[in-house]
Amino acid sequence: MMQWIPVCFLCNLLLLIQVVRGNVLDASSIVLDRFHQNGKAIVVKQNVKKGDILVSIPMRYCLISHYSGAIYGLAGQSDDMMNIFDLRESLTPEIIESKGITWDVRLALALAEASLGNSLHNEGLFWDSYSLDLPKVEDVTVPFTFDNYLLEEMQHEEAKINAIEQQNRMHNICNKLYGKQFHRITNECILKGYDDHCIPDPHIWAFSMVRSRCIHVLKDYYMMVPIIDMCNHSLEPNAELQMINADETNERCNSNFHNSENYNECIYLTATRDLKKGDEVTISYGDGYSNRRLFTQYGFIIEGNINDRIDWKDNTTVPANSKKDNRDNTVIVSDVQKVLIQSINWYTSVNNSNNEAIINNRIKAVSMSLTSRIIQLLNGDYNINSAKELLLHMKSSIVDILETFPTKIDEDFQLINKVDASSDGMFYELHRGIKVYKMKLLVVIKQRIERKLLLHIALSILNHALDIL
Repeated sequence: MMQWIPVCFLCNLLLLIQVVRGNVLDASSIVLDRFHQNGKAIVVKQNVKKGDILVSIPMRYCLISHYSGAIYGLAGQSDDMMNIFDLRESLTPEIIESKGITWDVRLALALAEASLGNSLHNEGLFWDSYSLDLPKVEDVTVPFTFDNYLLEEMQHEEAKINAIEQQNRMHNICNKLYGKQFHRITNECILKGYDDHCIPDPHIWAFSMVRSRCIHVLKDYYMMVPIIDMCNHSLEPNAELQMINADETNERCNSNFHNSENYNECIYLTATRDLKKGDEVTISYGDGYSNRRLFTQYGFIIEGNINDRIDWKDNTTVPANSKKDNRDNTVIVSDVQKVLIQSINWYTSVNNSNNEAIINNRIKAVSMSLTSRIIQLLNGDYNINSAKELLLHMKSSIVDILETFPTKIDEDFQLINKVDASSDGMFYELHRGIKVYKMKLLVVIKQRIERKLLLHIALSILNHALDIL
């Protein structure tokens, strides 16, 4: 049975208070389903029509960062924070560039403050309560929150390096701020006895919230918008963010940043089509996002993401020409296109299943990947003089990429089934004596499986194309 609960503990009380103040915080059309198939999800609790407003959030309930790093929304700061940063102040471009203290870092510091439980937000008890509905440490799957064991399990060297760089940046900026035991989000993990390597610093947790949940509806501002930030991403969203008089609001805030009267405007979540009771409310985090982008920034992937692409490595085995030749690329492209179309149709016909839409999207993603690679190779100074040479070179590149993975795809499927079936609570013993969060590990394995699936599909198509050429 679906269990519905209010979006936050004080939501009903806030609605009563806000009605008499004018601009209303209204989330009466939606509820938070904690046990949805996609994890936590916002669902409608009644039928709604296209164009209906699902949620309205006055800006004064948000945490807001100007691109200069100045923060609006905090009524005060902890002593630790105040000794290092006054978050209300703007930073010069020189400081932002030299020290890496960008707007997202500042917004993360503000979120860490607002979620301490000390009523440091302008709206006091609201954020004390709402922050408890944000994802817990064990539920966050953004790579820069991972320990070294999970980073290795990604089997993605570039993503691992980027994650470590983000971790080091936050550690360097926040090393004099309060540690894990002094923030209620991370201290909860300590009290539960979690291994230290499983618990990120509170500012890393807050940074992951900002990177994966903030929105940009005003030209010069980035916001953590409560309630709306719980909406999941979809390739076919059914709701969108709107703000009336956005340009005017942007200029008004710029002219007097700390004037509270400027923050009464509302951010609206509006239905883009009719929804039935119980439907999940989804938005688009961005058009054309690949799984690599979704995983590194938001901590999830989409099975059969049509926007996904093969991550071609630069260590191509194609020999470079020392000089241009007189090859006719149009003939090569024509020959390759003929056999690839036949091979893609063949692969589609022999791989019908219950997941037809997912498989077709993967095939389309592979097709686009092969096409872009063909263009790249033929436009470069490479010694390719026939369709067969081109196909062989692409096949060789894919084989090389697959050989760089420490595990085969069959091993990944076996591991994911083993982790799923594990009865060891929220942890899984990855190595002897080393436990990691089960949910994080599942996401890590799924992303590497999806990457390998595209490569195996491409390899099958190329092998078939070579056979019929």
